[in-house]
Amino acid sequence: MGLSARGHDIALLLEDQRGWLIDELRSSCPEATIVNLRASDVSWLSQRLYQARAFVSMMIDNAITASRDWCIRPLFDLIFSDNAPIAALCQYIKAQQPDVIISFLNSPNAVLLVTSRVDRRRTRKVVSVHNTISVVANKNASKRNQVMPRLMRRLFPFADAIVAPSSGVAEDLAKVSGLNSEKYR
Repeated sequence: MGLSARGHDIALLLEDQRGWLIDELRSSCPEATIVNLRASDVSWLSQRLYQARAFVSMMIDNAITASRDWCIRPLFDLIFSDNAPIAALCQYIKAQQPDVIISFLNSPNAVLLVTSRVDRRRTRKVVSVHNTISVVANKNASKRNQVMPRLMRRLFPFADAIVAPSSGVAEDLAKVSGLNSEKYR
């Protein structure tokens, strides 16, 4: 039985409403609200202010926790990317006040957790990882995929829960993130 069948309101937050996945989502979950974060009317200035708040918050967190790997450049690149809908996500959380947000891919996971440092409402943040990130990072030429383990170590402690589809993915993620298994589902 799905979440909507149990009486939960479902909103699918997307960055792109094109492609086969959106059609599949609409047909399999017609009662879900689909929200295009790219279509929000966030001004350039508002986006930059949210990005600056997120970056400063992350640097303060780094200083307080005395983290060895501040991960400054990867965090900066993630936060100030034009693709990171930080302001739109913060505004959605403020307006809709969802109980939980679940993200499913590596970059959206990182954006959600960065957003949690700016918008500290009670919305639970759950990230889902579906691949062995150490393998992806080692075998992929993409700079973003290569730094993802560092970003995960830095950001995943802010998740309320981490979902992995298999024990192998969970074990790899525990090694990469350095988190104990109590956050894993």
